[in-house]
Amino acid sequence: MPFLVASSISISHAETLDLRITGLNEAMLQNAEATLDLPPGLVRDGVLNRRWLDHYRKQIPKRLASALEPFGFYHATAKVELRQNSPDHYLLLVEVDQGPPVILRAADITVDGPAATETEVMEKLSRFPLKVGDVLRQDYYDTGKRELRDTTLGLGYLTAEYSSHQILIYPEDNIGDIDLELVSGPQFHFGQTLFSGADDYPTSFLRRFLAYRPGQTFTEAKQRQTRANFQKSGRFQNYQLIPRTDIAEDGHVPVEIHLESLPPKRFRTGIGYGDNSGPRLTVNFEHLNVFSRGHEFRSDMTLGQKSQSAQVKYIFPQERHIDDAFALSAGLQHEKTASYESESLFSEGEQLFSLGENRVGSVYLRFQQERHDIYHDEEVSHLLLAGARLVERSFQDPVNPRRGYHYRLEMRGCAEGLLSDISLLQMLASSHVFRPLGKKFFLLFRFDGGYTIKESPFDELPPSLRFFVGGDNSVRGYAHKSEGPRDADGNVIGGEGLLAASLELEREIHKHWGVAAFYDIGSAFNSARDMDFISGAGVGLRIYTPIGPIKIDLAHPLEKDSRSLRLHLGIGFEL
Repeated sequence: MPFLVASSISISHAETLDLRITGLNEAMLQNAEATLDLPPGLVRDGVLNRRWLDHYRKQIPKRLASALEPFGFYHATAKVELRQNSPDHYLLLVEVDQGPPVILRAADITVDGPAATETEVMEKLSRFPLKVGDVLRQDYYDTGKRELRDTTLGLGYLTAEYSSHQILIYPEDNIGDIDLELVSGPQFHFGQTLFSGADDYPTSFLRRFLAYRPGQTFTEAKQRQTRANFQKSGRFQNYQLIPRTDIAEDGHVPVEIHLESLPPKRFRTGIGYGDNSGPRLTVNFEHLNVFSRGHEFRSDMTLGQKSQSAQVKYIFPQERHIDDAFALSAGLQHEKTASYESESLFSEGEQLFSLGENRVGSVYLRFQQERHDIYHDEEVSHLLLAGARLVERSFQDPVNPRRGYHYRLEMRGCAEGLLSDISLLQMLASSHVFRPLGKKFFLLFRFDGGYTIKESPFDELPPSLRFFVGGDNSVRGYAHKSEGPRDADGNVIGGEGLLAASLELEREIHKHWGVAAFYDIGSAFNSARDMDFISGAGVGLRIYTPIGPIKIDLAHPLEKDSRSLRLHLGIGFEL
């Protein structure tokens, strides 16, 4: 369908001139509009300059033909007509006939040198945006040419250049040829890395942030990941990675990294709200360079209406990888829900290790003492839990995510007699997936699951090892951990298994706020036969802030006969 464009020059109560172009698609129209933009001097002091207008009209066909050549049309013609719609209003109408396009007859596109064996280079070559028989568009040629060389450079072929690059046009035959030859040259590798600045950190610690090792292929991806590692650490206010290609020897490129440290000690306070805590105050302290060795000390305290906690953690970084570390932690927690009240003390040792990009595994040993009251059934449990975790996460924006994912798998267990009162094995799984749907819509899928294999009676399990549903991050429309299997008196006591999922559609209305609609479903159960799913649905408001989204949701519990609505308020992005 043809597009129209109109531009005008006017002075109030004076003569005006409009320009209208017909017969072009949107991409061509944009280029033609920029080329034929009306000069402001055509109207002066409210009077149309006829002599200048005649000169401008004569230029239009030639300028328009030039504007369409990059799109493969070399025979475009234009009919220009000046109309007087009223005594003081004129219309310059340009009717375009594109003519026949120039078709690509032959494409001789080759890569010479060792890069010709690279899979990524060959895939880029096979996906070159112009094929024989296509309309020969200059912009497609330029894009393909640039991407082919950029891919080759990114794989370490730093001297890659085109020995031949030309488009041959035969306008009289409406055909054209491409001759393109990229000579890759040798592949380069990383040399030694020299650090400057950040003298308060040992060099062995700084090397953890490098995504490469000497001798590895010199790629843009590894440089980009190294920069991201320094940025995400939160330890440096300036970081520059400078490849010294000018002094490369034997194909090895030295790298200089200039750093400027941030103060290692930080103290933060904050306020928030959650269905599990009610209104809450948080206090955090961290020291990111204890003993000037890059060790970390963290302390966190949360004072909420329904839950309170305090925790300290000391992290020993290890040199092999940025994610490798050994962590010691200890803390206490008090929680009161609609189903139980508990107080727990714990200490834990955890070994973390990298399993690839964005993927971290760990093994841990945790001793926990938990005093709990489930409907006046008071118990004290002692547990020595051994477990393993696997976490993978990737978000474009970790504060207000729009695209990305988070997966978590965990297995933990304890044995009666080994500093534990009970014996069990428990499996846990959770995931969050964010996907954009166009420019303004976003889809969030959430899943949580768990199952317990036990030898001890169920009533000996503390609340921390039981499963419940309900709340902000479970099934909205119900109170936090308020639903699950019940005892003979109808009291919710939790279950041995869990299945819960959520689907949420978010619509961004403005860069600072949006709306959402959601459906949640879940069940805590003791066996597959007694799964009793509950669900909730509703709508919400999202306010995007520098500390994360503020979520205000109204949810209706679908399994209840009443028309009750429950308000859920959350601040910040939580997993």
